Amino acid sequence: MTNKQKRKRNRLSWWISSLSLFFVFLIIFFIIDGTIFEPKLNDSDHIAGKAADWLEESKLFNSWFAPFHFAWFNLATLLYIIVLLVNAIADTFSLKRNKQH
Repeated sequence: MTNKQKRKRNRLSWWISSLSLFFVFLIIFFIIDGTIFEPKLNDSDHIAGKAADWLEESKLFNSWFAPFHFAWFNLATLLYIIVLLVNAIADTFSLKRNKQH
């Protein structure tokens, strides 16, 4: 097997595992969201408590991008989507560059 085929197989394997993990976490988030199992945030004066307050009051995660009621789930979902988009763009340019050579 050539090096090019190994890279292609590794890239496909990465995409399958990443998308599978994304959908598993979405299912878990939908199950947890709106139940008694929703995580409780620390409301103390620690950094985590202040970050939690900022995130809970953020318009971005409460109205613009809000598939879940729990803002931390929205943040995790958005970050994962950004990682997938960056990798998609990088793979697109990599495939284009490989076809030119």
